[in-house]
Amino acid sequence: MKGFLSPNILYKLFELFTKREWKIEANSEVKKSLYQRYCERLKYLDENEQNLFVELSYNFKIIGISDYLEFFLMSFYCVEYSKLNLVEKIIFTPLSKPYIDNLNGENKVLRPITKSSQFLFSFIDRHDLRWVDYSDKFEFKESIIDIKHHFESGRTLIVLVDDFVGTGTTAINCINSVKAEIQTDREILNSDICIISIAALSEGVKKLKEEMGINVYSDIIQNKGISEYYNGEELTINKQLMIEIEKKLKCPVKYSFGYGKSEALITFGDKTPNNTFPAYWHETSTKIAPFPRYKNFK
Repeated sequence: MKGFLSPNILYKLFELFTKREWKIEANSEVKKSLYQRYCERLKYLDENEQNLFVELSYNFKIIGISDYLEFFLMSFYCVEYSKLNLVEKIIFTPLSKPYIDNLNGENKVLRPITKSSQFLFSFIDRHDLRWVDYSDKFEFKESIIDIKHHFESGRTLIVLVDDFVGTGTTAINCINSVKAEIQTDREILNSDICIISIAALSEGVKKLKEEMGINVYSDIIQNKGISEYYNGEELTINKQLMIEIEKKLKCPVKYSFGYGKSEALITFGDKTPNNTFPAYWHETSTKIAPFPRYKNFK
């Protein structure tokens, strides 16, 4: 049953918003105010659950669209200069799985059009990057066919761009598909490819490196919000609290603790990845969330 917020939790919420420099809008519509959304969410939880929700929020990362270029370039600067010096071309392309469509008897490599990596790619491509180091080597190729024509192993670095790398599973599938379509007379090596992402989970970064030898460069790398932050009895208690929170909010079981148990604490623009704890993004017509994942309830 929906309850009220005690003076103690209201103070803690005020403290959170003050320290995180999040705006507390006065007399705002509930759906448009992050503060009001937090209040509405917390009303469904008991005191211990409220405390955990607020405590985890100190590590929550909000990345607005206006910050995309800055965060992306910070991630680009994580790439070793020695790697950039060795190549003649740096080809940027979205980290998304190409698919084949047979048109008039001819196989054509196409890309899906509803992927966040596509948006980021287009966003970066629209900006003047001539002031960025190594920009004279930059090329932006959305078409796999174009990349294939310009690729030379050892002399070309293919940079797959995305806003977020989660568990790494999707990224591995995309890389394998891209490699299969770019293969030329000389085999494309894993050293010819890297990923630059605005943010990433440490689990995904490790998985890509260990299983494929692919480096993920990101200025923001998150550990699991509970499992890799707490220890001992506190870890056990907080995991159980999150389970209870998810039950009360009727979060989708398949996304418990985030997709693949990612335990992420991040949102981008106006959309939150399903790797984030669903308690922060799952909502219904009666339960609004602080960081919704969908424009319409699902």
